[in-house]
Amino acid sequence: MYFGVNKGIEKIKNFDSDIFDRIPTDDDFLYVYLGQGKAKAKKRKIEYKEQEKLVDDDELANLPIALADKYEFIDEMPITVDLKSANAIGVVGDAQNRVNLFRNMICDITARQYHTDVKMYVLLKDEIEETKWLKLLPQINDENFNRNIVFDDTSKTNVFENLFKELTFRSENEGNFTHLIVFALNNHGITSHPISKFVPNAAAINTTFVFLKIQLIFFRYIVRLLLSVKMFLRARYIRRRMK
Repeated sequence: MYFGVNKGIEKIKNFDSDIFDRIPTDDDFLYVYLGQGKAKAKKRKIEYKEQEKLVDDDELANLPIALADKYEFIDEMPITVDLKSANAIGVVGDAQNRVNLFRNMICDITARQYHTDVKMYVLLKDEIEETKWLKLLPQINDENFNRNIVFDDTSKTNVFENLFKELTFRSENEGNFTHLIVFALNNHGITSHPISKFVPNAAAINTTFVFLKIQLIFFRYIVRLLLSVKMFLRARYIRRRMK
């Protein structure tokens, strides 16, 4: 079941019994609700056998095609984004809409997942922008109670260093790691930082990057990284087949 931002805030205020109802082993863990819209039907797909010859005036012969087209999509369906299995997600659009979406995502994550199961990093333009309410979230703090918020060069140095160490450890070791979500409302030079090398395969180490300020040059950079990883895996697969 999905609910909107206002309902989520109300549940948190009342400390309802169904908050923090998702755990890492759930299929919908970190499925973040974005709103309602038109979605493709999955479970009630109408299957039919295509006729080899169609007669224009045969209404019954055309009926399966018409029904399949009519019910291929369903209106007013919950639209979600899977932050658990995604390596990186890019959000484009009006600046204020992107900020609103960021706030809605934060609200849904904090209302449905317990803070020990998810930790978040936030890259902001400046300290005043969002930190007043972000500082109150336990998901923003690390085990040493340092806030994972970047808003200037000093905070960037400290947070990026800790994040790089954590991602490096995860890439070299196995374990059930707490899921990390990196929200970038400002890039803060992350494309030139060694952290960027973890983006193409981030989900494998329980990490997701959400970029809410995408520039064309950065988009091209991410595409090149993803393509290089795909080509590497394909080359390795071919070599194994040849052995």
